[in-house]
Amino acid sequence: MMKFVALLGVARRALSLGVAVLCLAAASPAASGELPYGKGLLWKIERHGVEPSYVFGTMHLSDERVTALPKPLVEVLTKIDSLSLELIFHDRMDGGDGDGRELGDGRRLKDIIGPRMFSRIVSRLGGGPHVAAEINRLKPWAVALNLGPASGEPARRARGMIFLDNLLQYIAAERGARLFSLETVAEQTEVFDGMPMRLQVSMLRQALRETGAGKHAAETMIKNYLARDLQAIHDTSISRMRRQDPELARVYHERLLDVRNRLMVARMKPRLGEGNALVAVGALHLPGRQGILNLLAEDGYTIARIY
Repeated sequence: MMKFVALLGVARRALSLGVAVLCLAAASPAASGELPYGKGLLWKIERHGVEPSYVFGTMHLSDERVTALPKPLVEVLTKIDSLSLELIFHDRMDGGDGDGRELGDGRRLKDIIGPRMFSRIVSRLGGGPHVAAEINRLKPWAVALNLGPASGEPARRARGMIFLDNLLQYIAAERGARLFSLETVAEQTEVFDGMPMRLQVSMLRQALRETGAGKHAAETMIKNYLARDLQAIHDTSISRMRRQDPELARVYHERLLDVRNRLMVARMKPRLGEGNALVAVGALHLPGRQGILNLLAEDGYTIARIY
């Protein structure tokens, strides 16, 4: 039971973690090709008459290799006036049953997915009647996030380690920078909660199928991230989800990346207009024609990679 409780705590505190972990399965369903801005994590954003700002691609993990800040990013953190993240986290965000995870209306997950699949999920998440009862109240997408965390992440969180976005938040706050959220918890929840039930079940089925490959997938993702190779992360993602459920790949990509990219660009513009801002979001929001960097370039900003 403790394993599932730990994982559930991670999902409650930060839906962004689930987003990051599932990004390997969520890249564009289109054919692979060279991505605009597919290499690099830290970019200078400039427009005439305004001090430069910066966009950094994060990975929502607490792995020490990920949280070891590169020197160019440290230099940016020493001078910024504001930091914008997908979410600014607070203690009050922990827990709570009104976050959209539960089915309600007397429905139970076991009736939606069938007893065989339900039994496999309970076994994966620690077994026992208490775990089964907790899982049975949850929507398929919420259980999928609990199946998805990268290898070692819940144990690191239990030891008090914080993920990269949180680290940036703490550093910026200590240095007096203003903090801004680009989204709300409700908006991040809606990414999954607004998916048709059939696709939520497909998402859960895929997460269950891939739990055994979690360590390898996590290591591949981290390796490519440390190499600043967003193209490789993207290309690794494409074939698997397309093969398993092309409709899920299309809907998931649109909801997880494209729609959110447009929203986040609109909300970061006031900070870019002030100048001397840092925007830090999940790395796969950066590249591609519908990625944040290309959207900013189309709006007249000059984009230059600095790391």
